[in-house]
Amino acid sequence: MLITLQNRKLKSKTAGRLVATILKKNGVIVYPTETLYGFGALMSSHEAIRRIVALKKRSDSKPFIFLVKNLDMLSRCGIVTNPMANRLIEHFWPGPLTLILKMKNTTCAVRQSSHPFVEELFEFIDEPLVSTSANLSGADQQAASFDAIRDLFEPHVDLIIQDDIIPQNTRPSTIVDVSSGCVKMVRDGCISKQEIEEIV
Repeated sequence: MLITLQNRKLKSKTAGRLVATILKKNGVIVYPTETLYGFGALMSSHEAIRRIVALKKRSDSKPFIFLVKNLDMLSRCGIVTNPMANRLIEHFWPGPLTLILKMKNTTCAVRQSSHPFVEELFEFIDEPLVSTSANLSGADQQAASFDAIRDLFEPHVDLIIQDDIIPQNTRPSTIVDVSSGCVKMVRDGCISKQEIEEIV
């Protein structure tokens, strides 16, 4: 199934409820963010997450990034910020900065997306959303067009959401580990190391 956005948003609340229903039934979607197209599933849907691992042919020990609606959703999920994280959040969220933060006895990689579709989707779901590039593990996602993604994965996912505006940004989010209260660059992306250093 394919849905095309209008002005980067769903055309109706009916469409929003459809996406949410698919996700709540352990569905897997392909959707746009402000960086790249990604696979999506609800954080609580272990079945859908296993499907994504199989689709990407990636190690099941590699953690996923999750998108959150806001800071309230972070705290409700038991994800803990600190002064350094709060400083980066204030400057770069919503946007393409992923932070690794403490979550109970482990860590979790999270960010708040600025894409209008993702912001709208959180009106219909009330938990974090998986965000991992829609490609095979190790492949160059930056070179992948929407048509290539659709040809490869449409038979294996429940829904594809097509952005009606061609993204100008083809880099993934920057990942920074601030779980210890200090800054450790994990992956270069849309936000440069220099931009991070200017804030911290």
